[in-house]
Amino acid sequence: MFVHLPEKSLILLSVTVCGFFLCTVSASDIVSDTQQEEPDAVWDVTLPEQEERSIENNTAFYAVLNELSRTRSFTDAQIKKLFEVLDKTPDSPFLAANLLSELRLNNKAGLLTEQFSALAQKHPSRFMLTAIAADLLQMQKRNQDAIALLRKAADYLMAAENRDELLHRKPNYAEYILLKLAILLAMEKDYESSEKLIQRIASWKDFKDNLFLKQLSLINYAAMRKTASDSRFLWIFPSEKEKMREKFDRTAEEYLKELAAIQEKGKNVDLRKNNAALSLLALEKHSGTDSVILGNLLNNPADTSSMLSLAEHYMRQKEPALAARVWKQIFRMTQNQPLWFYLAYGNALAAAGMTGEAVSLYELALLMAPADNNLKLRIGQLLYSEGKYQEALNAVRELPIPAARYLAALCCHFLGKPEESLKFFKAFFESPQDTGGSAPDYMPFLYAENAEKAKKYRLAEQIARDCLKKNPDSPDALNYLGYTFAERNTNLEEAEKLIRRALKLKPENRDYQDSMAWLLYRRKQYKEALEWIEKAMSSEPEKAFSATVYDHAGDIYYALGDRKNAVRCWKEAVTNYSPEPVDISKILKKIKDAGGKW
Repeated sequence: MFVHLPEKSLILLSVTVCGFFLCTVSASDIVSDTQQEEPDAVWDVTLPEQEERSIENNTAFYAVLNELSRTRSFTDAQIKKLFEVLDKTPDSPFLAANLLSELRLNNKAGLLTEQFSALAQKHPSRFMLTAIAADLLQMQKRNQDAIALLRKAADYLMAAENRDELLHRKPNYAEYILLKLAILLAMEKDYESSEKLIQRIASWKDFKDNLFLKQLSLINYAAMRKTASDSRFLWIFPSEKEKMREKFDRTAEEYLKELAAIQEKGKNVDLRKNNAALSLLALEKHSGTDSVILGNLLNNPADTSSMLSLAEHYMRQKEPALAARVWKQIFRMTQNQPLWFYLAYGNALAAAGMTGEAVSLYELALLMAPADNNLKLRIGQLLYSEGKYQEALNAVRELPIPAARYLAALCCHFLGKPEESLKFFKAFFESPQDTGGSAPDYMPFLYAENAEKAKKYRLAEQIARDCLKKNPDSPDALNYLGYTFAERNTNLEEAEKLIRRALKLKPENRDYQDSMAWLLYRRKQYKEALEWIEKAMSSEPEKAFSATVYDHAGDIYYALGDRKNAVRCWKEAVTNYSPEPVDISKILKKIKDAGGKW
């Protein structure tokens, strides 16, 4: 269950800690904030914690920077000069921000990362430099290097006598590097180290009852439980896996109690900040997630954010009908809904089996995004699922995307238009983007079947042989080619070899048994054919009804002179639903010729 869960949850938490959960500033934040300032504002604003050593340093920095802005050309000497000034004033966010901005605009990301990393190594007490360098390293997927820098700064902070003072400075880079370190350790699957760090700082007054730490602990425990041992030293002692589960459950209870305490004060829980943990708890089938959302709604029934979270929760719990009901209420509460509201509501309706309503909603969405091919495809897929093949074909016929060509080919197949189906199949297989294995395994056989119906027998045979070249032991390809020969009453010797190979691989397969029966029927070996067709019919309870099997059974019984059973089987073929198309008129004629009544 947790193969991908920790990574996804950690991404949510990483966004949280870097974006809106803490009052901190990441490298990208510094750049964007400074770019919004007027040039003169840089000199007018006074920041706490800013220890500029001399006006001359600033003047030298901006003199070089202004020249770079004017000429848009960097020399090594100029870059070195800028970092020398920053080295002398490592607490200056304005100097760092301007440097970040200019180097980013001039595609100097590599140099930027190395220089800031070097400064952070040199000044472990300057947490702003460490925060910036760690962000830059993470952007370049150098998480281990970022962890090394953060560890050095964290070690300094933990040993500092003025730790409390450092943690209260604004912007709070000290707090940021601790949380960033915990996240990166978990992202690198070092969950144990991440949790040890969390447990160490959780006792500090600045981190007491920190909801973010609780969320990360839940992710760590869930991930560690996945790899923990089930074995026990003695039966009275819990296994490591059970210990991790106990810690997870205890942390979950503490976390949910803290959220409930917020709601009891009449405040709503920020579901966006807590999305990672709540999603994890829902996937773990842990009770309480819906209570948090409903608690928000009790405080404020018109809270759209909580309604959206409730709809998402029901979809995760595989209760789309409830999600659709919530979406219906959301549409009543809101105006000028964005496109994604329509898509999500439509998805809930479709998953709940309310296909007609889903199509209507998607069609409304299409008015907002008339060029959205994926939306048109979705409409086509729903119409197809309802058996409305012509309407589905009309919806996707002109779409230049692989899935639409495949769907159009299927529609034409069931509409009895093999020539047109071939056109779409051909377009699908000849498109470069369709060669990556996106086609279902059975698709080449549908392609071949339509080629055969269009009387393009060589093409049908070539398609099947191409499948066997790619996979010589494909039982479906072996059976298809063998059955095709039997159906055309040609190459019967090769057909038998092919079908027997398929049966050796899958002896209980009904379709392969039917193929062997039909081959023997073509050879007029009716008694042997009857044995195989009865095997095929006895497989029916485990599989979808096959009209073809009963049609063949009727022909075999008739050839043996058993008209009663022949008529019975033919009637079964006509009256029972079958996913495969059969020529009912021909079967009815056989019933009449055999003296049966309809």
